[in-house]
Amino acid sequence: MDSLVYLMRNGGIEDKCAVLFVIETIWNNDRIRHLRQENDFVFASASDSNGEDDDYIDDAPLITRILLSGLDSDDEEVRSRSFETINGRPDELSNPIFLFILARGDTELKMEVLNSRVGSERKEDVTLFFHALDDDDYDIHDFAKSNLNQLFNIVFENSDEALNWWERHLDEKAEVP
Repeated sequence: MDSLVYLMRNGGIEDKCAVLFVIETIWNNDRIRHLRQENDFVFASASDSNGEDDDYIDDAPLITRILLSGLDSDDEEVRSRSFETINGRPDELSNPIFLFILARGDTELKMEVLNSRVGSERKEDVTLFFHALDDDDYDIHDFAKSNLNQLFNIVFENSDEALNWWERHLDEKAEVP
């Protein structure tokens, strides 16, 4: 897996697109059930296992590094494909990456994350806007503030204020998919 990170940081466009294909294959293939780490990653399909999940490992940190490297690419195709790969994943995989993006300081990526969730009242998505309220970049802060105002007709100045309000008034709505 380290070689995939290396290719995302130092490879050409074709190398980076090939790495993204590998990540997409991992996430899109229902037959892949385990990622086992020894000296490097071995991808074991469901047919290779005896049905036990006890040697499952959390692959998110390494995949996150790979995808973030893709997002840092100078090539728009690689950046776009990396974002699409993240955006198409379930919340438990995509939101930690989105929260990392919101904390890292790249205004263009932050806006891309927020734009991908505009109008959603799902707790997972609203939480991203809550975090963006604390951003030092006025455009990010204002965009989050405006979206939340449109959703809930309330103006929040920071994440603490918004999270407190959410916990008091919308816990039952937060569970609605």
